[in-house]
Amino acid sequence: MSREVYTLFSKAAKQCAPVIMGIKESNLLKIKTADEKKMKRIFEGTDIEMKKLYSINRMSVYIVYKRSMLEEYVRRTENMDILLENEYTDTDFDSMLDILSARCKKWTVDYNDYPHEIGIFLGYPTDDVKGFIVNNGHNFIEMGYWKVYSDVNEARRLFSAYEEAEDKVMKYFYANAVCDDAENAVVDCI
Repeated sequence: MSREVYTLFSKAAKQCAPVIMGIKESNLLKIKTADEKKMKRIFEGTDIEMKKLYSINRMSVYIVYKRSMLEEYVRRTENMDILLENEYTDTDFDSMLDILSARCKKWTVDYNDYPHEIGIFLGYPTDDVKGFIVNNGHNFIEMGYWKVYSDVNEARRLFSAYEEAEDKVMKYFYANAVCDDAENAVVDCI
């Protein structure tokens, strides 16, 4: 495996471990724009999908997700309320992702109005997304994968589970990255 491919697989394994392990709906994945096609091939044939949110400075940011898990989470009444308040008027799942992408792209142009509702699409607890929006990112009680405004114990449990998933996926990846079929190391985890 070339160093370039190894680095891409390692990045996918590290940044997306909770999604790969099926314990989180989605994650953000930041890669060089030049590597987009190669990265998409990593997830081909799996239940993990990628949607580009924006590109800036030769880097692209994707939301990497398991459709059924993320769609179920996004469609919860309390989450849809937040999205409707933020002008997600088309409730078709793919259309909502398109709206999120458009809002992210707009932010890269004027750096105003970051779409903080992205937390819903990242599977963050609804009360924490609301807390972040209301407090402008301040007054949180804990910070890990996101800023916590409500159930600290549940957040800590999730943070620990995500770290454990990352450890497992990375160990599996590194153990299999030396074999001839190393390019399947991440996909085999899925």
